Amino acid sequence: RADFSGGKADYAKAAPGGGKGGLLGGLRGRGLAANSAYASGYSPDDARLFHVTDRTGVVKVEEILNFAQDDLDPDDVSIVDAGSVLYLWIGMGASEAEKAKAPELADKFAAKSSAQSGRSAQLPVVRIEAGREPAHFKALFHGWSDEKVALFYDPYEARLLAEKQVRRSRPSVVTAVPGARR
Repeated sequence: RADFSGGKADYAKAAPGGGKGGLLGGLRGRGLAANSAYASGYSPDDARLFHVTDRTGVVKVEEILNFAQDDLDPDDVSIVDAGSVLYLWIGMGASEAEKAKAPELADKFAAKSSAQSGRSAQLPVVRIEAGREPAHFKALFHGWSDEKVALFYDPYEARLLAEKQVRRSRPSVVTAVPGARR
């Protein structure tokens, strides 16, 4: 289990595809080149993935070694250390507790990582919603497949959609109620 303690980070929200207002634009003037771990020999292969879950009632963090896209659990939150930036990947089914705790954990991770490796403790933190991953994030996962993201099946959403379709297909019938005023 990962243990993070202390620190503060800069937060931004990524736009899908990293376009205008996307990853670089959302970092409040802190472009990747200005704080680049890549310039010092850090490569995408050095990225680290941490799984954040509260399934046991307590928020826990676990590092996933040799990670792949399939390790991003749609019911939880993940923290991805990309060297010059930390990503908070928010799964569609992540709990409110996981969403609330993830930024604090990212701050602690940045501080601890800084103490251990000499990197800046002021790493930018980018929040990414599942299904809206920018290209720079996808590049950290060998063989990223947008089709895998599109194949996510949410049974709750499917049931809501089915019920809406049933309601639309029913003819609307207005009946008069005896004694009712018009």
